[in-house]
Amino acid sequence: MKLPFISRELSWLKFNERVLAEAKNPASLPLERLKFLSKTASNLDEFFMVRVAYLNNRKNLKTQDSAGLTAGEQLLQVLEQTRSFQNRQVEYLNGILEELRENDIVFLKNDEIEEHLIVCNHKFYSHFEDWANKVCYSKKITIIDDGSTANENRLGAVQDLLLAIKVNRSSDDLLVLAADNVVDFSFRGFLDCFKEKQTSMIMTYFEPELSALQRTGVLTMGQDNKALEMQEKPENPKSNFAVPPFYIFKKDDVALAQSCIDEGCNMDAPGNLVKLMLSKTVFHAWPMPGNRYDIGSLETYNNLKNKPLTINP
Repeated sequence: MKLPFISRELSWLKFNERVLAEAKNPASLPLERLKFLSKTASNLDEFFMVRVAYLNNRKNLKTQDSAGLTAGEQLLQVLEQTRSFQNRQVEYLNGILEELRENDIVFLKNDEIEEHLIVCNHKFYSHFEDWANKVCYSKKITIIDDGSTANENRLGAVQDLLLAIKVNRSSDDLLVLAADNVVDFSFRGFLDCFKEKQTSMIMTYFEPELSALQRTGVLTMGQDNKALEMQEKPENPKSNFAVPPFYIFKKDDVALAQSCIDEGCNMDAPGNLVKLMLSKTVFHAWPMPGNRYDIGSLETYNNLKNKPLTINP
């Protein structure tokens, strides 16, 4: 006679099925569905470490549970159902990643990012430390206190970059991003171009307004987008290609930063550093595919906070 009970282990798999169903729910956004999918994976890891390990240790016993199954019979059913479950996990993951790619959200390979280095002033150091302790990144986050407490003793962007370089113990390539900016595009293409060119990189965009060009870095380019000359806040710009504070420094070029500082590089504008580096090494430019928004003041931050952003594919 078949008993009206379900094995505890098989019942647990049914529970995880309900979590997996949320990863397929079309009413939820892709990143929300990805959270549920991740939860099913961590649930399954713990289930195998504890419950499946217990069944495996008892698989040769003839004792039956309340559902009339021996440990060995439960183990076979668990493995069979898990194989089907994992196939659906992969199917759902591929679908979610495709949706994210369509919205220009991509995940960097684990081996592309070694560490996140964030330089801040002393006033906000504890806030960044609290944030770093709460977020879950696959790679280490290092918060660097530059010691400055006011405008009068601030180090400037170039010295802050030098601090990050000194902490960069692996002497690897550096992706440099000014943190007081929000963008509506992915840096995936920037990294891909860096791999293709095998040189340090500058990002650039077309700026039609003379007044805007006079307040930023301006780049002159040659064939194949090779950087030829950089002007920092020029009165008479030589081109209409402005340079936002986004760079990639090839590891062989990182040491040049210190030598350029020794030559008297202006400490406030990283564009001045790149200007000097251009006389010593090769840079290529990559056209910025979307918009960037300066949030360097409370006013510009609040303005952007109330503005919906659309990701540019």
